[in-house]
Amino acid sequence: MGAVVFFIFISFWTSVFGQIDFDSFEFQTYLDADETVLLAWTVDSTRTNINIALSYPSTGWGAFGVSPTGQMPLSDIAFFWSENNAIFLQDRYTTDNRAEGPLLDTQQNLILLQGEVVDGNTNIVFQRSISPCDDEDDVAIATGTSRVLYAFAQNDASPVMTEYNADNPELSVVGVTYQDHYHGVNRGSKSVNLLDGNDLKVELEADTMTIDVVVDNYIMPSAKTTYYHTYHEL
Repeated sequence: MGAVVFFIFISFWTSVFGQIDFDSFEFQTYLDADETVLLAWTVDSTRTNINIALSYPSTGWGAFGVSPTGQMPLSDIAFFWSENNAIFLQDRYTTDNRAEGPLLDTQQNLILLQGEVVDGNTNIVFQRSISPCDDEDDVAIATGTSRVLYAFAQNDASPVMTEYNADNPELSVVGVTYQDHYHGVNRGSKSVNLLDGNDLKVELEADTMTIDVVVDNYIMPSAKTTYYHTYHEL
């Protein structure tokens, strides 16, 4: 069976490579258990835009998204890769049909700020709006917890630009093969508070008392939902 190839239209900007300082961002967290995919971000003072930095262990393509469920369908996706000393970025989205894959957004609302490939890692910084720029394809960053997604190439593969449009770069054509560009196990999701950070702590008074309420010897039933009530005198 021959290679399956599909073509997508892209929109991109190039960025001068530079050393990205992840510690300069207000918040950061690892998205995977092995701590190889680092997310950092800063929200502007007006809560209008958010600058997002991502580092992942591949020189191939990568993707970061915001999802209403933590799954790929109906997600707002940033897709990026490096080629010829330039970082390429495009705004994508997914429908409820997984077979379609991430589709090009009709409005390209992401702004590439910086990108680099260093020691086998790709690092990228881009800006997106907190509120949707278009209601059809964008997902808002809501107050509280957001479900974020990531994925990257399993074999350092990047899309191949098969037709460059010098007059309209956003109409350049890229060819991608499923065999060469699948993410494999390099994907995941995590609940992250993008607006206020994950390290929110409540300051307690010095004389605050704590009480542990436990239930002993209780066997969890097999039912999907169970309500169990106990009463304790304090």
